[in-house]
Amino acid sequence: MRTIAVFLILSSLAVTCRAQMGTKYVIVEITDYDDSESYELMTSKEYKELTSLLHRERAYHSRAMALAMRQWEADEQTRDESFPRGAIGRRRARTVGRPFREREDAQEKLAHYETKLAEKLQRDKEREEERHKRRLQLQRRGPRTSYRHRADATRKSIQRDKEREQLKEALAEKALAIYKESLAALLTARDTDTEESKPEQKQAAE
Repeated sequence: MRTIAVFLILSSLAVTCRAQMGTKYVIVEITDYDDSESYELMTSKEYKELTSLLHRERAYHSRAMALAMRQWEADEQTRDESFPRGAIGRRRARTVGRPFREREDAQEKLAHYETKLAEKLQRDKEREEERHKRRLQLQRRGPRTSYRHRADATRKSIQRDKEREQLKEALAEKALAIYKESLAALLTARDTDTEESKPEQKQAAE
């Protein structure tokens, strides 16, 4: 009995070792619905599952968008605003670089990509701030009026721009939330229908 137990333990360890040796890690670049980017560390199996999910999402994208737009138009708080369809895109994912056998090596590479992305976002922020600064300078150079009048006009213009941008962001966030709910409902209904149809398919095969 002891010999059999030792044999089973060694067999289990061998299977575990083979599974670990066969695991590969990949860095995945994900573009979200709002076009924002991020990086994630996944196993090859997890990446395959993600691509399968994204394939299903793409298949239901148009229907989810149509449902979201109908809900938008039915809501008294949003019906007077245009649905920001351009703020919602399909999620995408792709691997970057080569696969890794060691998780530690993959994590090190992931940190590299995340640092590069953070630097890019910072540069984009600085460019936007510079554009905003130049816009203010042009406004201050406007028609020949008193400095106080120009300063008041500039402050009002800045406030209007800020309010418009805040409204635009709020509407985009609300539209995206509605879209995600619609998409999730469609995918859940699909999975439910698939599970319910399995017994019928089995009976038909018999």
